[in-house]
Amino acid sequence: MRQWVLSVPPPLRYLLAWDTELLAAVVRLFMAAVRRHLLAVAKREGIVARMSDAELGGVCMVQRFGGSANLNVHLHALVCDGVFVVPSGDTPGEVVFRGLPAPQKGEVAAVAWEVCEKVVALLKKRGQWLDAPPEHDALTEREPLLASLYGASISGTLVLGEKAGQRQVRLYGAAARSEDDDGAQRLKNAYGFDVHAGVRVAASDRGGLERLARYMTRPPLSKQRLERQGDGRYRIALKAPWRDGTTHLLLDGPELVGRLASFVPPPRFHLTRYFGVFAARAKLRRAVVPGYGAAHEGGCCPPEAQPAMASAEPARESLVTARRRMAWSKLLMRVFAVDVLRCPRCESRLQRVEVCTSARSMAAGLSGLEGDTGPPVQHRAA
Repeated sequence: MRQWVLSVPPPLRYLLAWDTELLAAVVRLFMAAVRRHLLAVAKREGIVARMSDAELGGVCMVQRFGGSANLNVHLHALVCDGVFVVPSGDTPGEVVFRGLPAPQKGEVAAVAWEVCEKVVALLKKRGQWLDAPPEHDALTEREPLLASLYGASISGTLVLGEKAGQRQVRLYGAAARSEDDDGAQRLKNAYGFDVHAGVRVAASDRGGLERLARYMTRPPLSKQRLERQGDGRYRIALKAPWRDGTTHLLLDGPELVGRLASFVPPPRFHLTRYFGVFAARAKLRRAVVPGYGAAHEGGCCPPEAQPAMASAEPARESLVTARRRMAWSKLLMRVFAVDVLRCPRCESRLQRVEVCTSARSMAAGLSGLEGDTGPPVQHRAA
């Protein structure tokens, strides 16, 4: 598996943050460019005679954040480092996977340029050409505060309080460096459309594949990088020092909440999308996805694994529900590595007793917990 990463210029990040139709189109254009590259290499290497005789398999994930707690909409794609070949027709039983050589810098740059040209043409067609942006876009007219938060998060400025419009406070903890000192910097290309494809995981490295997938689907900000100062402000550690030596940022509470609000995606938009043989309606999916046939016959797991699952825990907390979705307890287990249904005293399985939806029932349930569990206090403005 190889990771393909697409970064876009800052003006386009603002549009992609709220325009879900445009973002979905950019995702499709990016994956189409990667697909054409893989099929062209397969034909050049003599693996297939026609590009239509092969298909890729990939998963594209949308990330809305950058390493400095800023709004940075970019794409991470986990793509099989090869193609699935159908020697005769599209019979699922004859699908063969063939690996391909690593892409060269020129080939990666060609993918970036193709995405750039396609996206620019799409923006012109939609009337969203970035050289002459409108004074008031749809988001500014509908949600002016959210639009301000998006713009401030991208530009690194403040938007709330008396210091609105000023630059965020930086802390310098490393020596400044020039571009010549950064010998490992990757190639920048295509007017801000930067594509990187240098991370590869071997087929036998299942742990490495899981780590890479977790990295691509990670939350925006780690708790270890956030520290509250004595004056009430929050210090955010950068993932890597900036070229000018900046290692930390300082934000007060409202500004930090504004940054976090900009990371929340628009409603009803899937951040993870499947392409090629991994797509939901792909003809070859049954031949390449383990357990796919069993999923359409009553479960996502192979038949031999279902009895063990049924005996491990109650049916209501099974790994897969009737709609083939993972139970909420299993999701929490995968994300936080905590089994929320195991009793800390007797190690037995907990059972749901009541779903609390009213303020009174919530207060009664929280009364036995330590710390302040009351409602937030609203302070009157001076």
